[in-house]
Amino acid sequence: RMRRTYSKRQRHLISELSGASAVLNVAEDPSGMHLCARLNAMGRQIMTDQGIAARGQEHGLHLRALSSQAVLPDPPQGLLLGYAAFDEQALTKAAHTLVSMLQTET
Repeated sequence: RMRRTYSKRQRHLISELSGASAVLNVAEDPSGMHLCARLNAMGRQIMTDQGIAARGQEHGLHLRALSSQAVLPDPPQGLLLGYAAFDEQALTKAAHTLVSMLQTET
């Protein structure tokens, strides 16, 4: 039952993030409770993932920078987005805040 719930929330979050497709690549993941939203080439030109996470904090979002989890000299740029603990209404609000924030940067 929870697997179906998480899958539904994941699909909802991906759909709500479609407005940020100019800077983020987000794809379904068959497992887990987080999504990895990688910064594409345009996104990397605008801001680092740590910069986006810091800006998100200013807007009430708790975003994890993918690069902060890496030990590589040139870490991947992206955001780790948790969705399992939130209902669709909360996910919609957070996604719209993130999309709006990213669109003002482009």
